[in-house]
Amino acid sequence: MTKLRDMLSTVRPNAALAVAWLGFAVLGSAAPLCAAAAAEPAKDAAKEQKCDVSEKFRNKYKVAADAAQKNDWAAALPAAKDAYTEAKKPCEQMYAVSVERTAAYNLKDDDALIAAAKHMNATEGVTEKDRATNLQVIYQTLIKQKKYDESIPALKDYIAVAGASAESLDLLARLDYQQKDCAGATDTITKIQAAGQATEQQLLMAQDCYYKAKDTAHQAAATEELLYRFPKDSYMIGVLALNQGGDERQLLNLYRLAFAKGYLQKQAQIVDYATLAERSGVASEAQKVLEKASTEKWITLDDSNTKLLTAEKRNAADDRKGLPALDKEARAGKSGNKDVAVGYAYFGLEDYVHATEAIQRGLAADRVGDVKRVDDANMVLGISFARLGKFDEATKAFTAAKADPRMTKAADAWLALMKN
Repeated sequence: MTKLRDMLSTVRPNAALAVAWLGFAVLGSAAPLCAAAAAEPAKDAAKEQKCDVSEKFRNKYKVAADAAQKNDWAAALPAAKDAYTEAKKPCEQMYAVSVERTAAYNLKDDDALIAAAKHMNATEGVTEKDRATNLQVIYQTLIKQKKYDESIPALKDYIAVAGASAESLDLLARLDYQQKDCAGATDTITKIQAAGQATEQQLLMAQDCYYKAKDTAHQAAATEELLYRFPKDSYMIGVLALNQGGDERQLLNLYRLAFAKGYLQKQAQIVDYATLAERSGVASEAQKVLEKASTEKWITLDDSNTKLLTAEKRNAADDRKGLPALDKEARAGKSGNKDVAVGYAYFGLEDYVHATEAIQRGLAADRVGDVKRVDDANMVLGISFARLGKFDEATKAFTAAKADPRMTKAADAWLALMKN
């Protein structure tokens, strides 16, 4: 399997796909969410208390208010700032800064809008609702300006005040990922997963981050979830790559799933699949795999592959010829291992009825003792049931198989995708 292992060792998550998803059209689109709030004066408690303003403040504030009434925002903005200098009471400050924020928004002056939002949040008496609105104004405006590194602290402050939502956590994960803060991105995605399911794009970001960190366990978990929930050939290839060098029977059962779903179309993978099938005692399966791959032009029958196919045909013919006697002998004895071997032979011939019968016989309590790989026997039993459309029985067999750590990944994959 050296050739295949070398090829698959280069497989890595599709970072380009994840990055493409983070374009300005997505990040910048958040800005309109706060537009209405930014354009209106703050609804602060001070107004309800009928603030008793000073004469000096009243005079300066009137200049700003009159300009705003006329939609003369260029005059209203500096007048509001000037009025703030005379504001001694929190309610006066809130009146002035509300006009300042509204004027900045209408002038489409992003820097002035950010300054006004910060100004309001620094004012005594600002409500939690207005504080959250201002933080939203700040982080969304910074995103619009493509100042992503500055937007992250404001977004975190917003989440702290307004509470986390699926949308805000998603945005935080994307911003962290874009800024190459993989620790931040994966931490946020973990929180998203704790509250529900991550999206495909979030899993792609996590997968890429774990790859870069050489965190194979978490990379594998992200890749497996991508395959189970968003089945694609690229995710299947990723799962296969991460299982190279592990248990051969588990890899074989993953190959069986990939081939059945049409995800296995590379010559090196198919040859490795056929080799493992033959090695596990299912020569007929190896023959069928090679023949189908040749017909579909997924492999070329060069000298090496022709020799392999010829050998598999010969081995399969021997199996077919000797199977009736082996079946009779197994039935008469008490060896579960012989029953399972007979079941595997029927499986290779695509006779799934007799395959399930023989394997179930071999897994019976009085015969299972000498079965070498109970987990693999349950996997082949489950695959046979699945191909007969008996999914309840298949689920029971796969569930039994996954109890053995050597077969957990293959069993999980079949459980997730057998009906897909």
